[in-house]
Amino acid sequence: MSSEIPLLSIVIPAYNASATLSRALGSIEPLDSVEVVVIDDGSTDATASIAASFTDRLTLRIISLERNSGASAAWNEGIRASRGTFVTRLDADDILGPVSPVIPLLTDSADILWGRVESLKNGKRRRLKRPESADLNDQPICVDSFSLWGKAIRRSLLSEPDMECFPGIDCWDDLGVVARLLARHPRVVFTDSLTYTYILQPHGQSLSTSSRQRLLNDHIATARLLEQRFIADGIADRYAEFLNHLKFAAKVKLLRHRDRDVAAWKSTFPEVNRRIMGLRHVALRHRLMFAAVASLPTKPVQLIANLFDSQESLT
Repeated sequence: MSSEIPLLSIVIPAYNASATLSRALGSIEPLDSVEVVVIDDGSTDATASIAASFTDRLTLRIISLERNSGASAAWNEGIRASRGTFVTRLDADDILGPVSPVIPLLTDSADILWGRVESLKNGKRRRLKRPESADLNDQPICVDSFSLWGKAIRRSLLSEPDMECFPGIDCWDDLGVVARLLARHPRVVFTDSLTYTYILQPHGQSLSTSSRQRLLNDHIATARLLEQRFIADGIADRYAEFLNHLKFAAKVKLLRHRDRDVAAWKSTFPEVNRRIMGLRHVALRHRLMFAAVASLPTKPVQLIANLFDSQESLT
C-alpha cells in the first residue's frame, strides 16, 4: 500500500453483494489519487473474493467484519479505515460517475463537493432534483439532498465522534450524517458533473411487509434522534423548519397503500399536524390533503388517503 495520502477515498459497504459488486467496482476509474475501501459486512457469498479480484486494477483494501452489522456500522467502519482527504460513498448495487472531472474541484476551499445524481430504472435515466442552496432549512426531504451519494466530504469532518451514522439505522442512515454536516455551515461547492447513478429496482420488484416496516421505523427513529441532537446542540429553533419537514416525511408512509394506519399517523409527531400548511417544500395539493386528514375523523380520511396511492412522492 502506498504511503502517499490519497485525495479521495471511496467507501463501499457491501453485504452479500456478489450479484452487483463487479458492476460497482468496474465503474470506478483507476486513478493514483483515489483509494477504494470495501467493507465486507459479514457476507456469506463471494463478496470478498470479487472485491479482491479488482486489486490489480484499483488501489483497493478490503475490511472484513466478523458478522453482519448493518449499513450504518459498515459506513462508520469505512470512515475509520479511510485515508483520503475526502470521502464519498458508493453502494454496492449502484454506479459511480466519472471521477477525473471532479478531482480538480477537491481543493482546500471545499468541505463538501456536491455533484449530480441520476437514477436508472429499466434503462431510463432521470436526473434527481438538487437544491440550489446548502442551507439546511432550504432542503426538501429527498434523495439528492440528504443521501451521501454524489457528495465528496472532507474526512476530518466525518471523523468527528458525533458525525457517525446513528447505530442500528440502515435507511436514512446517511440523512442523519448529511443533516448534521449542513447544520455546521460547511463550505459547499456544487458541480454539474455526473457523480453517481442510483440503480432502481425493475418493475415487479417490491419491498416485503417486514422491509417496509423496518424502513418506516428507521425513518421515525432518525427524525427523533436528529431532533434530540439538535435540541442538545441548541439549534432546534434555528432549524425548526427542517425538523418539521423531516418529521412529516418520516411518518408519511403510514398513510400509504396497504400499510395505512390513520390513527398511528395522527399520533406520530402530532405537533406537525397543525403545521402542515406551512411546509413549503411539500406540494400544495398534498398539504391540503394532509391538512384535511389531520382534522377529519378516521372514516372520511380513508377516502382522502386513497388519493395518495397513485403518487410516487409526497414531498
